[in-house]
Formats: sequence, C-alpha cells, structure tokens
Amino acid sequence: MASIQQFQERVAMLSIASNTALVFLKVFVGALIGSVSILSEAIHSGIDTLAAVIALFSVKTSHLPADDVHSSVTAIFVAVFILKAAYELSAKAIGDLMDVKLSSDEEKWIRSVIVSHKPEIHGFHHLKTRKAGIFVLLNSISRSILK
Repeated sequence: MASIQQFQERVAMLSIASNTALVFLKVFVGALIGSVSILSEAIHSGIDTLAAVIALFSVKTSHLPADDVHSSVTAIFVAVFILKAAYELSAKAIGDLMDVKLSSDEEKWIRSVIVSHKPEIHGFHHLKTRKAGIFVLLNSISRSILK
C-alpha cells in the first residue's frame, strides 16, 4: 500500500500533466480563432500548473523543517508571473478594443497580395492600415485600368 506522501506526489504530478495539456490545447485553440478569452484561460491553466509544481515541491520537501525564505521567494515568483500575465493580456485586450495599426509583417503580406494582382492594379501608394476589433481596415490610393 502506498504511503500518503506517495499518493500526494502522484496527485500533484497528475495535476501538472493535466494542466500542461490544457495550457497547450487552450493556446492552440485561442491562437487559431484569435480569442483573448481562451488565451487568458490558457494563462490561468499555466498558473494552475505552476501551483501544482509548487505543491509537488512542497510535498517532496515536507519532511524538512519550515523555511520562511523559500516561502517568500516562491510567493514573489508567483506574484511576478501573475502580474506579467495580467499586463500582457490587458495590453492585447486594449489593443483589440482600440483602433491600432497592423504589424509590419501584416502590412507586408497585404502589400504582396495587392502586388500579386498586377493585371488589375497598376500601382498603389499611401497604404494605411488599422484594426478595429476583429475587422482589418485598409486605405490606399491606387490606379487601375478598366477594360
């Protein structure tokens, strides 16, 4: 029969494995459909994974005498991780709510699509882009010759 400590270690390892799988699935789906909500849930699952790692560490070291330094360092680490995640999610969410310029990579892709239609479009300049929520808006001056 397994000891209580072995049981606790197995539970913590199962929690780490399941939360890690959830993180990967949520990041994949969130990136695939562009959902900040699902990506925030992935971060939440990541924090749960971190908590499970800390729990596993605690179970494995529970036989040692208490140490305030390690508890404080762990608390600071978790707090910094949470603040970083909150900042990144807030910046993305605010960017989605406001009209923001597309990234240079997105603008390069748009330019390549426009240039690929050479027979219909003979030139363009002053390409301006912005993202308003889920919509991408373009403004450009172009010349075309209609037959």
